[in-house]
Amino acid sequence: VKIAATFLHRLAYAGHRHSRTIRPDQELKLLTPLLTALMLLGAPPSVQADTVRWKIDVTHSDLSFSIRHLVGRVRGEFLSWQGTLTGDPANWSGGSAMVTIDAATITTRNDRRDADLRSPNFFDVATYPVITFQSTAVTVTGESIVLTGNLTMHGVTRPVTLQGEVMGVTHGAGAERAGVHV
Repeated sequence: VKIAATFLHRLAYAGHRHSRTIRPDQELKLLTPLLTALMLLGAPPSVQADTVRWKIDVTHSDLSFSIRHLVGRVRGEFLSWQGTLTGDPANWSGGSAMVTIDAATITTRNDRRDADLRSPNFFDVATYPVITFQSTAVTVTGESIVLTGNLTMHGVTRPVTLQGEVMGVTHGAGAERAGVHV
């Protein structure tokens, strides 16, 4: 799952003398596009042919971000997360998505910055260990997908809209797989 991260610009420089605590309402404004995602969905369990609950295959997906910081980019990811997508792979419209993220697993490969991101200055993972996205609507037009839903982090829930692409469904290696890039 890829995070389009123009939202984390204040999170990019831990320990910087200008860093400051971000209020939860500010943080959500920064994190609105949190779930830009590439989800490879594993083989679904046997249920009705038209509506299936797919588990996101985290071994073939990622929840990462790239943010602009000063004149460069900072990249990072969340290492522990899970999610599901429920719907008909022939037409995801009317389906649903749920993603749960362990906030403490954020990494930018910089120990000092990561410690600050986990601190009360930003994510405050001791108090708010989980970030969630729950869709309220899924709309597909052609190969375009729009997930509308609620993002909850730092104890605050805000509506977000995520746009992406349906990558298709494939059969192989004994399993059916679907790809969605949001």
